[in-house]
Amino acid sequence: MVYTSITPAALCPIILLGLSKHIYAQTLQGCAAVDCPNRYVDMLSPTCQVESTDMRLVGLLSTESQLAQTDLTWTIGDSGLQSTIQGDERTVTRSFYLGTPEKLDLTSSDLAFKGCAIFIISPETGAYQVYDQGASQYVNTASCVGSLGETCVGDLTARVEQLARLSSESNAYTFCRNIADALQETPPSSCYILSQKPRIEAVVLTGSSAPKTITLGENSTSNCWPTLPKTNDLTKVFEHDHVAQLNETVPWLGYTPLITVLAPFDNITESEVEVNLTCMKIVDSDDFSASTETNGTGTADREGDANSIRCDSSTFVAFLMAVWLVASI
Repeated sequence: MVYTSITPAALCPIILLGLSKHIYAQTLQGCAAVDCPNRYVDMLSPTCQVESTDMRLVGLLSTESQLAQTDLTWTIGDSGLQSTIQGDERTVTRSFYLGTPEKLDLTSSDLAFKGCAIFIISPETGAYQVYDQGASQYVNTASCVGSLGETCVGDLTARVEQLARLSSESNAYTFCRNIADALQETPPSSCYILSQKPRIEAVVLTGSSAPKTITLGENSTSNCWPTLPKTNDLTKVFEHDHVAQLNETVPWLGYTPLITVLAPFDNITESEVEVNLTCMKIVDSDDFSASTETNGTGTADREGDANSIRCDSSTFVAFLMAVWLVASI
């Protein structure tokens, strides 16, 4: 791809004026980690396009799996300010990808374990905000304590472990469906959001019913490969739309609770069930590629180039919000 470099040195001081800097633990990573190119020459506007999906911001989290004997990397992408606007409403699209090493074929019949991904989606806003109204909505932790509560996190994890053991004799599809149905019907009493009858989507991660990895041909128009390491295969696992009012920020800044469950096919014990509860959200990166795509035939600028964009993370999202407000007037 051919890209044109930009120099945002004159832009950053204007945006920084009057804004304080906030530093958070970088558990989740964003466009800075995967080199999202910049969409425009004169505006801070990252883009990450995979196949036909155009994401404005992303969030990545890698977790270690003993059963898979490797790291699994989840990525959330959000259309955000690029969402479709009609009247005073906009349609926000959230996409979820799983990155796996090339050597790990989750569709293989030879796998010794089965897997499932369970997404909890707010019926009102599509995503959840943290309980503490004073907490920054841009915090980059993947912990669900702020959005679900500490007691709920413990009870929900224990409940999923129990359901996984009860479905130990099932195939991957039934295993996944049983867990999701039971959570919908008899959720832990400590989990308020589950008592509100959210949308619960279960996607099989292993076996012949699992989603297939994206091929080179399918990704020929991509300008981004949002997984770490970049040698990973990438699979789109789930995607959903939500219609929101123009002045709502929760649909694209909020959390989506994601439960990843892996278990061996035979002789399941408590210690062998892997349950990973994370709250996925997009991350406002303070550094991303300073390249602007022009015709999709060249390469991006190298990391560390003198023209790389570096602004405070809270500054960057504040700027995006300002652009959106102007566009919606």
